[in-house]
Amino acid sequence: MDAWKKSVLGLSLLLAAAAAFGADWTTKQLTNTTGNIAAKRIAVNNANVYVVWTDDAAGPTELYFRKSGDSGKSWKTPKRLSAAGEYAFSPDVAVNGSNVYVVWEQNSALYFRKSANGGGKWKPAVKIAAPELYPKNIRIAVSGLNIYVVWDQADTEIPGVNLVFIMKSANRGKTWGTPVALTERTAENSYPDVAASGANVYVVWQRNPSLGDIFFRRSADAGKTWQAEVNLSDTPTVESRDPGVEAQGSLVYVVWDEETYYQGIYFRRSSNSGVTWPTATRLTTDAETPGGPDIAAKNANVGVAYFYLADTDTEAYLRTSVNSGAGWNLTRLTNNSGGSIFPSAAYSKTKIYVAYLDDSTGNLQLYVMFSPL
Repeated sequence: MDAWKKSVLGLSLLLAAAAAFGADWTTKQLTNTTGNIAAKRIAVNNANVYVVWTDDAAGPTELYFRKSGDSGKSWKTPKRLSAAGEYAFSPDVAVNGSNVYVVWEQNSALYFRKSANGGGKWKPAVKIAAPELYPKNIRIAVSGLNIYVVWDQADTEIPGVNLVFIMKSANRGKTWGTPVALTERTAENSYPDVAASGANVYVVWQRNPSLGDIFFRRSADAGKTWQAEVNLSDTPTVESRDPGVEAQGSLVYVVWDEETYYQGIYFRRSSNSGVTWPTATRLTTDAETPGGPDIAAKNANVGVAYFYLADTDTEAYLRTSVNSGAGWNLTRLTNNSGGSIFPSAAYSKTKIYVAYLDDSTGNLQLYVMFSPL
């Protein structure tokens, strides 16, 4: 697909929907640590907001969890979920009703922890997979009783090859199936993401034989079988990276960061559960050099958070659509003395939330912003 065609289409849509979004934003600082915060993720269910992150203040990078039960106005005391003194990396969080699920990497293995009462009490951490090499870039999605976890890891036999795996629990995390490789042993496959809607499961990832492309696979039977992979970016002369995926019913949304003549965030939508994919839309303009896109969706609302160098520091930005990606608005979220990086977005029925990291205080701290829809 020609990059200039995507750029022209994306810019025309942005100009057609240039109204400001979410003028009433509230910001909460969730950490005040002597260490550095990293790898934060956010999930929302009604008035309950859940955030996980890692903090190296104690020496090892440990995993923490914090909850708000009143739509972000106030927050409970942080709780450490990983083992004391053990390094924890790459956490993610998902919620379904009162069930909250967290996954992360610890001691080269994949760990899972569950709360059945909205984060009040937690069952002990469980090692659900112990790959021979470190699992990286872990992501989680939930649909009904089914939980899906994806990650990438190095091939144990072929140097330079990375594989993307998926693992499923069909009973809210009580037991887990065998990990399944979604990629062939021919290239470096990394940075997967996963979404689920009903029995449909969608996985995207970045493949780097030389320059990266964004690939997609889908299952229509809750992960029992998988359709052939599809190249969604299809730009062999430029690098595409950092993909994300969301699903609402039969609508599937994918975003990624592409290094064209000007770096840009691209968006692609399927309206038939990933069977076909119309042309991608460029969400950013030539004036932006963005990175780290993260996508969230709820009903017809779609949000893509990212950051780029504005003025003298990196700042967080948000593109939003209220019509399933047909038109887009732009909001600059931060204007701080330090750098604001790696925003992550989530929706409730009435609000949008963005978690991000900022080093204005001297080291990276975690913040959450929210606004009415």
